Amino acid sequence: MSMLGMTLKYIAASLSQFMLVFFGMFCAFGQFCYLLYNTQLQQYSNFITSLETLFSMMLNKFDYHAMEVANPIATPIIFFAFVVLVTFILFSLFLTMIIDGFSAVKNDLAKQSNEYEIVDFMMARFKDLFGIGKSLDNDKMANDGADQDEIEGEEFEDLDDRVENLMDKLFLVFEVNIHSKSVLKEMENMKEKNKKRIFQS
Repeated sequence: MSMLGMTLKYIAASLSQFMLVFFGMFCAFGQFCYLLYNTQLQQYSNFITSLETLFSMMLNKFDYHAMEVANPIATPIIFFAFVVLVTFILFSLFLTMIIDGFSAVKNDLAKQSNEYEIVDFMMARFKDLFGIGKSLDNDKMANDGADQDEIEGEEFEDLDDRVENLMDKLFLVFEVNIHSKSVLKEMENMKEKNKKRIFQS
C-alpha cells in the first residue's frame, strides 16, 4: 500500500468526522445565502447554485460588490464568517490532520514492513528465476540454522547443474563433438577437481 493510502487509512476516523462537520457547515452557509440572496442575485437562485457559488468563493472567485448591493447589512458578516470558518479554520484543520497522519505513518516502521517484505520477496524470486543470487531455499535454511554440510551439499548440486549447463552451451558455440571419449574424460576430470576444491574450502 502506498504512503498516501496508509495515511488516509490512519486518519480515516478523524477524516470522516471532519467531513461531516465541513459539509454540515458548508450546507448551512449555502442555505443561509440562498435565503438571503435568492430574489436579488442569479448565483443564489436555488440551493444547488448557492453551493456552487460558495465553492467558487473558497477558490477566491466571487463578486462581493453584487452581494453587498443586494444586502448591505448581512453581507459583511456572512462573508467574513464564511472566509474565516471555512477557508481558514477548516482547511487548516484538514491539512493538519493529513500532515499528522503522514508523519505518524512515516515514523511507524511496523506499518510499512509488509510493503518492503513483499518487494524483497519479489526481488529474491526474480534473482532465483535468472540464477543471479542465492536461492530462497538456501537463505531459509541459513536463517533457520541448518547444518553447514547440508548447505554446502545444495550449493555443490547447484554448481554441478550450472557447470553442466555451461558446458552444453560451450559445446553448442564451439561445435565440439561431445561423443568423443577424450572430451568426456576431460569433463569428468574437471568435475572431480571442482568437487575437491569445494570440499577443501
